[in-house]
Amino acid sequence: MELPEIGRLHEDEYRALKLLLQSVLSYEGEYCITSRTDSPTSVSLTLKPSTSNPKRTYTVTFRDGTEPAITEPIVCRSDLDRRLSPQGYVQGCYEHDPQTFRFSESGIERLREVFPPSNSEVMRYIGHALYLAWEENPKQLLSRFRLDVEPFCSRRGISPKQFKAQSNLLVSLGYAKISGHGENHVHEGYLWLTQQGLEWAMRGFPSLTESASPSITVEVHVLNQYIQQVEQLPIDPAVRVQFELLMRRIDAEKEKESPSYKPVQDALDMLTKVKELWPIGIKFLAEYGDTLARMAGHGPH
Repeated sequence: MELPEIGRLHEDEYRALKLLLQSVLSYEGEYCITSRTDSPTSVSLTLKPSTSNPKRTYTVTFRDGTEPAITEPIVCRSDLDRRLSPQGYVQGCYEHDPQTFRFSESGIERLREVFPPSNSEVMRYIGHALYLAWEENPKQLLSRFRLDVEPFCSRRGISPKQFKAQSNLLVSLGYAKISGHGENHVHEGYLWLTQQGLEWAMRGFPSLTESASPSITVEVHVLNQYIQQVEQLPIDPAVRVQFELLMRRIDAEKEKESPSYKPVQDALDMLTKVKELWPIGIKFLAEYGDTLARMAGHGPH
């Protein structure tokens, strides 16, 4: 891995730098990064890391006490701030400790290009932000909360498409739900963690896409794919939202022992009234053929 103006990074340097950046970007507050060595060592005159150097442990601490999204120890065999400082990636943070530093704004901007967030990392960013909001006010009404998407994404290097896709995935997996009223959209930040989502946060935001079974991942992808197609249609936004909610309800019915046919009937009624929905709607229902067969066996509900 090459870093502009720095040169090749060793594997542990790459991992440590990426985790530090993710920790720092997980919250907007003032922070410092503390560097500690395992044992006393002489000062190296070269910027090139040596395998004989003791390992260093890096910790991100936010001034207001907020816990970063990544709490595991971040270990590296080289002095990262010494390597990064001459090129302006980091700067001192000496009001607390001479062993502390922080990323410069230009350093963050350059590192975001080197370490674009993966889908699982975007999901963790979203989950962490929602968890902090819950911690601040656990009883906050769902109708009042909205994540400010534009600055949230801009700081973390997240594209609007990524935010929308991973937010929808959190909802589809049951870790988040739409906050507010029916006309609200997930991609506009109307999200709130469910109890399952809170438990995921308390476990340290383990990757959901890697741990999910292939069948679940494919089904969620199919649902999101059709939702995105509906959102592109030139129809009344209220109709669009209503049909998206029906698709989610149909998707949720497949997990039930006695699935209800009502959301399917409501969807078919909409298809007959809004011709633009027909091609997408019919294809979507075809994806749930097994569920529709089970619904027919139980009759209308």
